[in-house]
Amino acid sequence: MKSSFRMKPLKIGWASVSLLTLIRAGHAGESAVPGQLVVPGVSSGVLLQHYQGVLAPDANAPVGARGEHKPTMAQRAEQGRTLRVMVKHFVLSEPLPGPAAAKAQQIFTAFEGRQLGSADVVRVRNLLNAMLSREMDALTYARLPQQDISDGIVHFEIERGRIGRLELNNRSRVSNSVVSHYLPSNDVGERRNLDALAQMNRRLSALPGIGQAAVSLAPGDEPGTTNVTANITPASPIEGVLLANNSGAPSSGANMVGAQVALNSPLGIGDRLQSTLFYAPPGAQNAVGQGGHTSFAALSYDAPVGYRGTRGGVQYNRVDYTQGGPGDLRELFDGHGSADGIRTYVSHPLLARDDANVTMGASLEHKNLKDSFFGVMSRRRLWTGGASVSGFKAGQLAARPNVVRFDAELKAGQVQVLDVGINDDAAGDLSRSLISRRFAKLSVGGEYLQLIRPGLTFSLKGNAQFSLPRHHLDPSEQMSLGGAQGVRGYDSGLSTVDQGALMSTTLTQALEPIPGLSMSVFYDRGNGQISRSNIAAGGCGCTIPDNLMTVQAAGVGLDYHYGSKFSVSVVYARQIGAVPENQYQRRRAQTWVNAKLAF
Repeated sequence: MKSSFRMKPLKIGWASVSLLTLIRAGHAGESAVPGQLVVPGVSSGVLLQHYQGVLAPDANAPVGARGEHKPTMAQRAEQGRTLRVMVKHFVLSEPLPGPAAAKAQQIFTAFEGRQLGSADVVRVRNLLNAMLSREMDALTYARLPQQDISDGIVHFEIERGRIGRLELNNRSRVSNSVVSHYLPSNDVGERRNLDALAQMNRRLSALPGIGQAAVSLAPGDEPGTTNVTANITPASPIEGVLLANNSGAPSSGANMVGAQVALNSPLGIGDRLQSTLFYAPPGAQNAVGQGGHTSFAALSYDAPVGYRGTRGGVQYNRVDYTQGGPGDLRELFDGHGSADGIRTYVSHPLLARDDANVTMGASLEHKNLKDSFFGVMSRRRLWTGGASVSGFKAGQLAARPNVVRFDAELKAGQVQVLDVGINDDAAGDLSRSLISRRFAKLSVGGEYLQLIRPGLTFSLKGNAQFSLPRHHLDPSEQMSLGGAQGVRGYDSGLSTVDQGALMSTTLTQALEPIPGLSMSVFYDRGNGQISRSNIAAGGCGCTIPDNLMTVQAAGVGLDYHYGSKFSVSVVYARQIGAVPENQYQRRRAQTWVNAKLAF
């Protein structure tokens, strides 16, 4: 039995950029632009569009500070003046960065060497400002000062707007002293801008205890400044989910119920205390798992480390199980066991944008595992360390939104076999060879989501694991090819593998008559090598036929969700091709049910 479990956090980072989001993007009605990908966070471009008049002085207004009382070029145009001048060149008050400079020159080239009126020059300024808002800081803009252009030279002054007063309106469970550390710096020489505010919003919104962070802008106290108020709304102090599914191990309890509860910011620092409980009761199992049961408990605590998005935490897991089956066979087999582990971890965002994210992480873990069969106990102890990277990128293909997700982890460790159990041979050679050994593995995964048309989404998902040395991994470190998260036509009783690959492709259609209902068709495929060690291959270093296996399945699914509170999915999958040699499967098809109720 695989004895490694990981908790799924209640607070989701990029989960809003998901299959559901892509479906919604095509059915958002008046709340979204058709075909536009909905992503969390604040956008500098949107803020600039709404508060354009606040961020920059009106170029059409007279410059009273210099005592100028003559109308500006724009005012002359509005007054019907038709003066036209041969414009030779446009000149900026300061050089722009490479990409912005090239695009500015493209704009200028289209108008240089022509007879231009005041309205034409204002148009050049507007085109220039639109480019600056895309390519540079959102508060950077070009101003057209009062000037004499009889020599054919038009001057633009590059202005860099400033954030003036920054106020805090915090109603969340995270204390003001903590939230204030996330506000953009006001140190001398540092510029606060909309990009810094957007980053502040992302970091604050990710903290447990905060529902949403948003900013409101108002005219500043000085010319060229904007006052900002950071509005922090609270999240629920307690979040929870009730779960029921049939995804457990067939022989020790496939039908499971559970709950996950999280306390948001109990210490007021953006921390989180979370617990998870699962139980497969013996009376709710089928004939294969009759009398079997499994209980799983996990407790974790994580908190910010600094104020730049880094988080660290510790997690404890415990699982106990008893194998089920027909009465006489169950008593003869006498299968039972337990595992507990403690894991510490840290994560840090390398890139955090509304449309892209890259996070790196590191972890250390210690596990104790016990399994008993036929009254003979096997005990192992594992120490592991790993480094990981994960992220996503939102984009478009043929004007339709898509999302690419990826993750990878390199893990190394040592397993110490305290009691080999029934795996020992008469001479004890196997026992001595397995007493202590090192191992390493690489796990990679990825997913591509593409909106084909409103309501229709394509998904391609895959993951793989590679055992780097030729060592047989402990079952807790192996990869599973079957079950609800693998090839869905097979139950999780398939042998786990040292290395292998899974691929799944899915087409999902939203069923418009019933909001929240969707149907999918899919194909799954898995390949794996059960053991990489010479021992499992008979000591010859060769590959035996039943050491490799390929499994395939196809099926349909029906999903329904009611807002974010309730969801249920039913999946029917049927095997394709023959069952691999020495792999027992009671059925040729599987039905998976998963229900969640948030509170």
